[in-house]
Amino acid sequence: MQALADYRADQGPGLPELRITGIGKDKQILEMTSRRLADFAQSINLPFEFIPLIQNLDSLKPNMLQLRTGEALVVNCMLQLHGLLEEAPVALESFLGMLYSLNPRVVTLAEREMSSNQPIFLDRFADALNHYSTLFDSLDATLPPSSSERIRVEQLWFWEEIANIVGCEESEHLMWYQKFHQWRIFMERAGFQLISTSEFALSQARLLLRLHYPSEGYHLVEDDGCLLLGWQDRPLFAVSSWNAL
Repeated sequence: MQALADYRADQGPGLPELRITGIGKDKQILEMTSRRLADFAQSINLPFEFIPLIQNLDSLKPNMLQLRTGEALVVNCMLQLHGLLEEAPVALESFLGMLYSLNPRVVTLAEREMSSNQPIFLDRFADALNHYSTLFDSLDATLPPSSSERIRVEQLWFWEEIANIVGCEESEHLMWYQKFHQWRIFMERAGFQLISTSEFALSQARLLLRLHYPSEGYHLVEDDGCLLLGWQDRPLFAVSSWNAL
């Protein structure tokens, strides 16, 4: 949003305007997001509109987005698409096909860099142990143990995920995380092309990381076209950008 406001200031009035459609199942969270973004947009004098859409991704239809002629469409999939793997790969493939039909300028994808859907328990357990122990180590350097924010994350988020991954049979899994090379197969099969990370984007990402998380343990690495955010030498999240061929 700040970049758009800066561009608008340089180019003069009339360019650009921003409209965000927030898709989710929790009305309260969408309303809070709307207020927070509207306040920030007002503070930087950016024309802004937020449209909350209470909808599951697997039943999302193009007409629900109310796209307008001449708009440049950007889609941000932040820790959401793994949920479509709960039912079957066909749900993810159907969503990506619908997304491709919209001809977006850019699609950003961010997901955990772990494999929680391995059929062999010991493999699944070892991967989960490495991933979550690294997450907890990063929390130790970021938030004190008494932090209410950290307690909520550990009890309401990590606890449920760990219990589901290591304590449930494959048919009962709710956390279907997979690594970037697997996401790449799905994206390319749907017709999307990976956009390489520029040196400028990488330097900006590292600057923002240092501003908000000054601990030396965090690092960003460009690998095979995606950005890997990790702690020490283990990647935790993979972020990539795509466009329609």
